[in-house]
Amino acid sequence: MGQVISETDRTINGVSAKDMVYSISTTSGVAKKERIIAMQDTSNRYYIVCSAPTADFDRQQSNFNLIIDSFKIQ
Repeated sequence: MGQVISETDRTINGVSAKDMVYSISTTSGVAKKERIIAMQDTSNRYYIVCSAPTADFDRQQSNFNLIIDSFKIQ
């Protein structure tokens, strides 16, 4: 089961996207947070999923942002 922590609208390289953060517990009982970026162009949907253990999630945001901000739809 997951719980939505936040959901915001943003633009990534000119494409509208949803930026969502969830807290989840894996089947092995590990508490994690996931940041999911969802976007689409005229014919495709794209999802970027960044995940880390809850205790490490905030420290990983700069790495996640590097990945997310480098994404380009061509």
